[in-house]
Amino acid sequence: MTKRPRHQLHRAEAAIRHRRPGPRTGTQRETAAGLSAVGEARAVERWTPASIPGQSGRLAIVTGANSGIGYMTARELARRGAHVVLACRSPERGQTALDRLRTEAPSARAELGRLDIGDLGSVRDFAGR
Repeated sequence: MTKRPRHQLHRAEAAIRHRRPGPRTGTQRETAAGLSAVGEARAVERWTPASIPGQSGRLAIVTGANSGIGYMTARELARRGAHVVLACRSPERGQTALDRLRTEAPSARAELGRLDIGDLGSVRDFAGR
């Protein structure tokens, strides 16, 4: 493998940081996967829920918290100490999610709020409480 002049490496590294192809850096998929300008694999730090810092003293309003990514977000924030409001359209599904959250994170400070973000009246009522 031939060594590149220093100025070419800087340009290539900048292209990787901005996720677009630079001189001889390959495709966007390669740069997004963490390959360096010379094709060497880089150690990419992976994010996990354990990466979330302490959230004590913070209030988190999570929309769509009755299922999926909204529920997972609410649960992990609650586990880290945030006071979480599960903002859900359906009170029944929201209550089921709240019960599940309290089972999975017993020390969680969480409550349920009815919110339909497609209805401005519901948004106004939620904000006014």
